[in-house]
Amino acid sequence: MVDVSISIFKDAAEALEKILDVACKLGTAIMQAGKNGVMLFDATTARTTHSKLNAFTADLQEMSEFQQHVLQPTFEKYRKDPTDQNWQRIVRDLDTTKYLLNGVSQLLRASTPALATQPFFKDLVAAFMVRERAFDDILALPIPSTPEETEAALAFLATYDRLIGQLEVTSDALRDYIRSMQSAGTYQTDSRGRAV
Repeated sequence: MVDVSISIFKDAAEALEKILDVACKLGTAIMQAGKNGVMLFDATTARTTHSKLNAFTADLQEMSEFQQHVLQPTFEKYRKDPTDQNWQRIVRDLDTTKYLLNGVSQLLRASTPALATQPFFKDLVAAFMVRERAFDDILALPIPSTPEETEAALAFLATYDRLIGQLEVTSDALRDYIRSMQSAGTYQTDSRGRAV
């Protein structure tokens, strides 16, 4: 019989693999749109979505920086020394990441209908929702206590590391896309970067 904790770690890792695939496709699509000068929004829609996209990318950046500078080093510490104390640090940092993720998810949920009809939006929302559920499951687990649980936890962390890298690429692509549309004059902005 498979330990429940091991099963949850494996399920969470599989969910993150799916998100990784979506994030990769999304990042590629956004980069292509930017390179090809393709507008994801018409000028009218841009006025209503631009500030939300900027807020979304700012929140993504904050989450990305936390993951890169705090969460990944915590993962590395646990990989080198899988102690109860190091696992508790992971739980603390995952909880902080979940808090940051909730802010990003709220922005997604509050987005305008025009943004919600964009080809990438459904996959983006799904990716964030799956990750939220994976966090809830992992945060509810007891400290890994067997070698098998520790191995499953390490596999989850390895998958999450790859996802962090891909989300950084996707976030950068979205930020670059917005900047390219602004510099091309597609999205007219005021001195504070707000769509006009």
